[in-house]
Amino acid sequence: MAISSLLRGAGNRTVIGLIDWDLKNKPDANVLILGLDDRYAIDNYILDPVAVGLLLLREGVVSPDVFGLNAEAGYLSIAQADSDILVKIAVKIVSDIHKRLKEKEKEDVVSLKFQYAEGFSIELPRWLAVLQGHRLEAVIKEAYPALLRYRGEPDLKRDVIGKIFKDRPGLIPVAIVDTMKAIQAVR
Repeated sequence: MAISSLLRGAGNRTVIGLIDWDLKNKPDANVLILGLDDRYAIDNYILDPVAVGLLLLREGVVSPDVFGLNAEAGYLSIAQADSDILVKIAVKIVSDIHKRLKEKEKEDVVSLKFQYAEGFSIELPRWLAVLQGHRLEAVIKEAYPALLRYRGEPDLKRDVIGKIFKDRPGLIPVAIVDTMKAIQAVR
């Protein structure tokens, strides 16, 4: 935050800071907050349950029947499916994560709207949005041990972005799109 303030104070109007909300950060004239009052960190957007479920299918970690879908359905047809199918995937991923949370982490059961760039939204529990990002990744890997092959901190997120968001950009959460637009508008 100090660096972007210093640079903008020196007259550089094309510099803007970007940080996670982390349940506490506030924006100012020099810093934007990704997920303000919405998600703990960028991890909570990238490790979205729809995207994680599609990655599991794409990589052959699970078969479609795990999500209550036709076992013969291929990844490409599922990845292009309508929101009803994507809701099934998200609900199963959330359920599998929930089983592995500590009691305190499960307390926030209020529903939030998870909105996607292509215009649909899914109601999911708030705990998913406010769980610390590294913890969320750890619990996902606990639920799906095949994902432990992603050893480096950014590796799982990199595959979600490079595979799932590339295959279907409309699944990028709206807040990421809005944040990129806000950065582009900086003058």
